[in-house]
Amino acid sequence: SFDLSGNPNWLTTSDRAEVGSTGFGRAVEILGDSLYTLIEFGDSILFGTEVIRIPRAPERATALTVFNRNNGDLLWWLPMTSDEVNDIEISESDSSIYLTGASNGITYLGLDTLFDVAGTRAFLSSHRFDGSLKWAEAITSSDVTNLTALSVSVSSDDSVFVSGTFQGT
Repeated sequence: SFDLSGNPNWLTTSDRAEVGSTGFGRAVEILGDSLYTLIEFGDSILFGTEVIRIPRAPERATALTVFNRNNGDLLWWLPMTSDEVNDIEISESDSSIYLTGASNGITYLGLDTLFDVAGTRAFLSSHRFDGSLKWAEAITSSDVTNLTALSVSVSSDDSVFVSGTFQGT
């Protein structure tokens, strides 16, 4: 956390929980005193004494993590079995967290199933502020491969926009 002059307020770091495990942050959003982040990693990652390990995970996985924005303490986290959750947007008007990215196969967020069939797809999902699933939509096309949603934004009239990449016609 930094102030508007670039001075640090606090710093929370992660460490590898296992040799060879790596991790990096993908996106961040703030709601009240909560700092919502998407962290991609392999195997597991360590915050203080809390080890985040993804059950049923592929080679790499993502976690929705929530920190106290005033001091950086980890409040809670949810595992996701997709290695490409690229963006997060919070909408206070409909009390939603929107996530977007790509999924290959069966995909879970916490105890919720986003997709229960094989296949590669871009996606947009909506969640309550506790991370529980409201809905998930696959973004697919028979003429397109390597479809990935990279960014999500909610407009003032509550329209949700997704942008990304594709290969094909």
